[in-house]
Amino acid sequence: MKVTEEILPAIRKAGSCTTPHDAGVLSLAQQNALRQIISQRSVNADIWSNFNDHFEIGSYIELPAERFVDAVSFLAALPTNETLAGTRYQYPRAMLDQPHFVAPDAGKACLSLSMLSDLAQFESPLMSLLNQLRSDGHDISAPLDEAVAMRAAMQQTDKVLDEIRLIALTAKSGRLG
Repeated sequence: MKVTEEILPAIRKAGSCTTPHDAGVLSLAQQNALRQIISQRSVNADIWSNFNDHFEIGSYIELPAERFVDAVSFLAALPTNETLAGTRYQYPRAMLDQPHFVAPDAGKACLSLSMLSDLAQFESPLMSLLNQLRSDGHDISAPLDEAVAMRAAMQQTDKVLDEIRLIALTAKSGRLG
């Protein structure tokens, strides 16, 4: 057994024991080199997933050492942060200047649940930005799901408020009960 025959005697003799590097797997230096190359590449949430799929491994640390040069070539082919044109997203405040949204006197945004939840009445800059980011290849599933859930909650709240208004009007006119 390796523990009792090799490791324990080495610890007793030297006070510590280093295990020999398995030449079949990437060394820590090689792993760090891959991480460094990734850090210089464009922001891409799927880069490690694509890397692992390409090399048919579960994690980059499982990459056989003999494939290290292939891995470097694969990663080097990806665009760097400096080579990207840098998409600029333009969503100025003026996009909120829609009917029934901006108070004419103060210029501050006024929220109307019925208007915000009505897709035909209000073009949401938030949803436009999220859709543009998604079409540009960004994984925005979490904020998109949040925005969709908020819109659904606003629609439900608007329905409840309409029912409360109707009950209040009915009570005021004396027809309740």
